[in-house]
Amino acid sequence: MLLVIISLLLIIAAPVLQIIFSILRIMRKTSLPLIVTMALSIIVGIGFSIIATNISVLSHETSRTHCFTPETALFLGGVLLITIMAPVTFIISYVIYIVKQKRQQPTIN
Repeated sequence: MLLVIISLLLIIAAPVLQIIFSILRIMRKTSLPLIVTMALSIIVGIGFSIIATNISVLSHETSRTHCFTPETALFLGGVLLITIMAPVTFIISYVIYIVKQKRQQPTIN
């Protein structure tokens, strides 16, 4: 059961990290561009999906189950989640970043 929880936490870790780094970029706490944050999130998300799938396979080695459909679904679900969430988070963060920059520009009268 613990391995299943670790697998699920790994699946959601990449989108959460992207949201955190996007917030830091909007607040100007980091100079990492949003597009780099998105690319890293996709790479890390796919890597975490592979690791989560391997952890799930290890938990099945102790049982007599030979069907790996849940592991395949876990991997594809993780890849689908990061493939959808990364661009959506990037677009929302980029719009917020641009709006915030425009509000902070001094107006010339």
